[in-house]
Amino acid sequence: VNAVVTPAAGKIPIADGSGKLNGWVTATIPAGATGQIQFNDNGAFAGHEGLSYNHVNNQLTIGTASSGVIMLSETSQTPAASEGFGKLYIKSSTAVEYVSDVNTSLLLHGNGTGATFVDSGNNPKVITTFGAATQSTTQSKMGGKSIYFPGASGDYLEAATSADFDFGAEDFTIDFWFYTSSSSRQWFVAASSDYHFGIDYSYQGGNSRKVGIYASSTGSNWNILTADYGGNGRGTIALPLNTWNHIAFVRNNAQWMLFINGVLDLNVTATGAITSINNENVRIGRHGSMIDFMVNGYIDEFRVSKGIARWTTNFIPGSDGSTGLYFKNSSGTEFLLSH
Repeated sequence: VNAVVTPAAGKIPIADGSGKLNGWVTATIPAGATGQIQFNDNGAFAGHEGLSYNHVNNQLTIGTASSGVIMLSETSQTPAASEGFGKLYIKSSTAVEYVSDVNTSLLLHGNGTGATFVDSGNNPKVITTFGAATQSTTQSKMGGKSIYFPGASGDYLEAATSADFDFGAEDFTIDFWFYTSSSSRQWFVAASSDYHFGIDYSYQGGNSRKVGIYASSTGSNWNILTADYGGNGRGTIALPLNTWNHIAFVRNNAQWMLFINGVLDLNVTATGAITSINNENVRIGRHGSMIDFMVNGYIDEFRVSKGIARWTTNFIPGSDGSTGLYFKNSSGTEFLLSH
């Protein structure tokens, strides 16, 4: 089957299969032609791409790049019966719940009932619920439920003290998903007397929606990292409201990193061992020593990991690693072409 593009502004119809010869469509292009390739999906117009052909160097350009690019927006994963040899498509990764490993000090899925929380970590801790903190189906990143903090004074969780929270000079990672409609200051995690490690939100300048990270080796001030004014732990990325955001605080040797939605926001070089928590409990959803700066929103997949920097470069948070360009043949076999 031949389709000819005119030199001015013709189109090559890539049809729905009704006119294919042995599964292929052949396009005959005159020298010096320009125009468009028009894509049809089972008879329905599915978009087009610019086309040019240079007869001097025999170069066919599809798309806008000089080297030739085909832009794919197809996301359906099932080849139609008329497509013969298969389909190219983009597939996004699937968000998956974390599975505990030897480095998982604490893991809260928030998929239980009411105020009864279960730690799914490697060495489960007793979780005590205060106030109206609960598990809710209203918002969920994965698993159908999340941890809901109403934002009132006294609504928080507490994990029992453990050497699993004594990071010292070891690598560690604290990460979770967060959903809020509020720009007010909120404190995600801290030991009960402060000055060990911490993560907060929207402290800088008021209603900034940026994340701050804290660390102390003295037990009396934030001497390693602080998000106080002029501090080195002040994030730069404002979290969008009313959507899920992934936050990760990572130590890798002397590098202290903050990732927002998988993008590196802070990378600070500093030495020092985090002071021992000295039998203190770890509080989630409030400031450490003050019943203040309560989380007002939802948290999902709250995880503390000791002895591992889970990420050191940009990543896709919560991904099962399946994002990529795929080809599926008419027998239904899927092939990954490129991540």
